[in-house]
Amino acid sequence: MSQSFYRVDLQYKTEVQDLFQTIYAKTKRIDALVNLAGGTLHKSSIQDFSLSDWREVINVNLKGTFLCCQAVLKPMKTRKEGIIINTSSNFGITGSGGRTAYAAAKAAIIAFTKSVAVEAAPFGVRANVIAPGLTATARVMTGHTETEWRKLGKQIPMGRAADPKDIAEAVNFLSSDESAYITGQLLHVNGGMVFT
Repeated sequence: MSQSFYRVDLQYKTEVQDLFQTIYAKTKRIDALVNLAGGTLHKSSIQDFSLSDWREVINVNLKGTFLCCQAVLKPMKTRKEGIIINTSSNFGITGSGGRTAYAAAKAAIIAFTKSVAVEAAPFGVRANVIAPGLTATARVMTGHTETEWRKLGKQIPMGRAADPKDIAEAVNFLSSDESAYITGQLLHVNGGMVFT
C-alpha cells in the first residue's frame, strides 16, 4: 500500500479543504479521519495569557479539528460510511493550571464530537473521541529526564505513563468493525488517571 504525506496548516480553511479535495480526487473515498494535531503550545497563568497565544492554542486544537471534520463529512455522508476520531485530553476533563486554553479546547472537542455524532449517525458515519493522559511522545519526552518520567508514571494507578502504541490501539479499536455500534463516546486512555 502506498503512502502519501501532505503538509498543511490546520488554522486555514482553504488549506484544509484543498488537502481533502486532493485526497478525495486521488482515492475517490475518505474512510476515516483521525484528528491528532494539537498541543499545549503556551503555558502561563490566566492573567498573563495573551490573547494571541490563546487564539493560537484554540486554533490548533479546536479550529483544526472542526475544519478537518467539516472537510470530510460531505464525502462520508455521500458514501453512507465513515469514521471520525478526535483527540481530547485528560485536561479536557480535569482542567489544568497554566493550560487554560488547552483545557478549554480539549473540553470543547468532547462536546463537538458528540454533536458531530448526532448529525452524522443517520448517514452511517461514526464520531468518537479519545482522551489520552500522560504519553511518551517524542515531543513530550524532550522536556523530561528518564528518571523524572518514571517518577511521573509511578503516580498513575497503572504505574506507568502511556506508550504511543497504547493510544494507537484505542484508535484502531474505534476505527474497526468491533466498535461498529459505538458513536458519540469518550474513551479514556490514561491508565486510571481520570474516571468519568
